[in-house]
Amino acid sequence: MGRVRLLLFLIALVVIIVGGIAHSIQRRARLKRLRAKYAVRPGAARVAAVQDVSDSDGPRASLVALLARPRELDAAALRSAVERAWGVRFPVEPADAVDFVVGDPPMFMVRHSGRMFVVHDQARPYFDDSAAAAQQVRELRTRKAVADHQAWLSMDRMLDQTCGDAEADQRLICRVMAELADDDFLALFDPAGGRVVVFDEQVRQTLRGEDPMSALRGPATAPPVLTVDGDDPRMQAAVAEARRRWPEFVAAFEQRRPEQAFSVKAPFTRGGDTEFMWVVVDAIEGGFVYGALGNQPVGLPGLNEGDRVRVREADLNDWIYVTDDQPVGGFTLDVVGGEGRDGR
Repeated sequence: MGRVRLLLFLIALVVIIVGGIAHSIQRRARLKRLRAKYAVRPGAARVAAVQDVSDSDGPRASLVALLARPRELDAAALRSAVERAWGVRFPVEPADAVDFVVGDPPMFMVRHSGRMFVVHDQARPYFDDSAAAAQQVRELRTRKAVADHQAWLSMDRMLDQTCGDAEADQRLICRVMAELADDDFLALFDPAGGRVVVFDEQVRQTLRGEDPMSALRGPATAPPVLTVDGDDPRMQAAVAEARRRWPEFVAAFEQRRPEQAFSVKAPFTRGGDTEFMWVVVDAIEGGFVYGALGNQPVGLPGLNEGDRVRVREADLNDWIYVTDDQPVGGFTLDVVGGEGRDGR
């Protein structure tokens, strides 16, 4: 009797294995047919991303996530993300369904209501030379994300769409990327606009809104950290004016109102690397300024936004405060590309 049960078990196991193999073959065959039908090949998103938009057959809708490590995405996880993003349901076994999410790494296809998208999950850097690409980025957080990323994930609208419009499809793409985002998301890249933005929770919420691409078009959600030539005469003049007018800041701070914020900018050094960051001031005494660090350092280990810090007055290179809804100071902001003041 025991041998009979064992034999039946083995037969059932073989059926399951054979059925699984057959299902995998059918799924891959269907994906191959879809690729042929829509003229899609693995890596097409990356190739298209570096081409001029005017060379395409239609408006582009695309978004790329630069990842800290390979994602190993599967069709089930992608289907779940798309369902959450769009508020729809897909069949678990697409077979010959009109709407589907199918594929295997590194390429997946998503179809819904006549719209077709391609998702790429690549376990390699997006740029051929990430170090060289990073050097073209002035903002240090963004530069670090470009240099450090090890993989990429993208979603692209098929260029031969016959329904929908690129703007609406871009919103759909952004909502899916917001659902796929995790702690491996370093930055987002817009192939059409050539913009890169560091990913954070505020960017995720913007992706879910009605104007998701404002996350890449608008100002950064965190204060920019930029490289500036210390020998630039404009910077030297701005720092000199800030130091010359330092007594003006001190006098205003001593007469401050509870709702006013006063900040100074000073250098911080760790392991030979220096970053100039803002400090929200709460005390000035004995030639020192005390407060909380107002920026998250890019490459200074052991130092974080909000940490209590002390800086020497002699080391300050800028200051700013707001009175009657008007900023006073911020002498170096024009030089680093921000919305500066003329010092009035």
